Amino acid sequence: MTDPNGYLNMIEVCIQKLDGFIQKIIEYYRNSRLDVEYEKINFDHLLNECISQFKHQNTAIEFQVTVDQPVDFKGDTFRISVILNNLISNAVKYQKPDEVHPKVNLAVKVEPHKATLLISDNGIGILSEHLNNIFKMFFRSKNNNKPGSGIGLYIVKEALNKIGGTINVESKYGEGTQFEISIPNRNDFDS
Repeated sequence: MTDPNGYLNMIEVCIQKLDGFIQKIIEYYRNSRLDVEYEKINFDHLLNECISQFKHQNTAIEFQVTVDQPVDFKGDTFRISVILNNLISNAVKYQKPDEVHPKVNLAVKVEPHKATLLISDNGIGILSEHLNNIFKMFFRSKNNNKPGSGIGLYIVKEALNKIGGTINVESKYGEGTQFEISIPNRNDFDS
């Protein structure tokens, strides 16, 4: 007789994967269909909200947050949340299993004309030959065995395109990854 707990656990894992994929499709659809809406954003609050969604996945990770926001920032909260959630999720998911001090660093600097966001980790990193492909839909690196749909970074890039932002990535395989994002400050935009 088959172990019913093992079978039920397998079903639960499959349901979680399917749910994650559906959430990504919804993010993609909402990003492509919804108008851009600008509102004031407090990055301290937004980052803490995003981190709280992923902290439980690996409680050993130390999140270091630095926000320098001397001026108001106006942007599209939905799309910036989607960007942060996908990047933080990846930073948590792609940690090295044997890392003694797993870290995710988040830094934001707000200026009158833009916000610069840095998200870095000391995870498994990305092979250099894959860096040009990571923003393509359904691209998945063959060097990791982590679950994923290959759509998260594509959604990040699409959301940034909608709000006039840019993204750069640096990574060393086996050492970690850093994403640098620049988002225009629409403080002068009348809603």
